[in-house]
Amino acid sequence: MLMMPGGIERHFDGAENYGSGKSEFTGNSNQSKMLVPPSRSSPSPQKPAFKFLIYGRTGWIGGLLGKLCEKQGITYEYGKGRLEDLSLLVADILAIKPTHVFNSAGVTGRPNVDWCESHKTETIRTNVAGTLNLADVCREHGLLMMNFATGCIFEYDAAHPEGSGIGLRRKTSPISLGLSTQRPKPWWKSS
Repeated sequence: MLMMPGGIERHFDGAENYGSGKSEFTGNSNQSKMLVPPSRSSPSPQKPAFKFLIYGRTGWIGGLLGKLCEKQGITYEYGKGRLEDLSLLVADILAIKPTHVFNSAGVTGRPNVDWCESHKTETIRTNVAGTLNLADVCREHGLLMMNFATGCIFEYDAAHPEGSGIGLRRKTSPISLGLSTQRPKPWWKSS
């Protein structure tokens, strides 16, 4: 099943007959089915045009998302608004008119996560309230929002000095310090 903004679902059950001139779309499961003829202007199904709005341009994940879009030929723009400012988020969406919103913005702390522990209000304002602001704006505009949030903390050590570029492996255990920056994440993962 392919989920579309606005609650429209398209079911692919393998029995779809493109030669029949009909496609099947359904709304809520308690509604009757509606048959919609495909566009006659193009004989074959076209790839939908995507336009991504990405928050978190200066971060590692946000930067990679932009590079991936470039490689795939997908139109994208980075958001200019701060997650804490609802009016700027709405302005971005109205100006850019995205099909999808990716959020990788958040306070990570500089030079390290200890900053977040001593600046809990600022961290929660962006990482929790700001993310919820963006989710609300996306919902109000019928947009799919994907949130990218890191939840594991790794310490630099002799084998992995800061700035060395030596990475950690998936099997490496994170050091969970019970930081407040890790506690809010289940709030938005469960919703």
